[in-house]
Amino acid sequence: MAGSVVRFDENDVMVNEFVAPAVVTTKWSGEPAFVNSLRGPYPNITTTFEDDTPIPLDVLDEIDALHARFTQEIPWQGGDFVMIDNTRYLHGRRRFDDPRRKTYCTMSLANF
Repeated sequence: MAGSVVRFDENDVMVNEFVAPAVVTTKWSGEPAFVNSLRGPYPNITTTFEDDTPIPLDVLDEIDALHARFTQEIPWQGGDFVMIDNTRYLHGRRRFDDPRRKTYCTMSLANF
């Protein structure tokens, strides 16, 4: 079943599980697309198939290599902002320090 589940294991340690399909049909084109819920800035996670067998590290490494191959940097300038359709792009960010930075984030579903 897809979604997030928080539970306690046999040692009373809280476990947060996120289950999601790896391929979905896109809303706008109706085409199958890889949805990357496997990689990201998630420390200490175990990534498994539906039957709980671990996804091999070489598969995860290949996903990382494809990310690097297709990543396009945004040449940011002061005052810039970006709007991304999450149904079409895998997005991310790189760490940086700017104590003067102001962030505004809003999310919504397209209703058209």
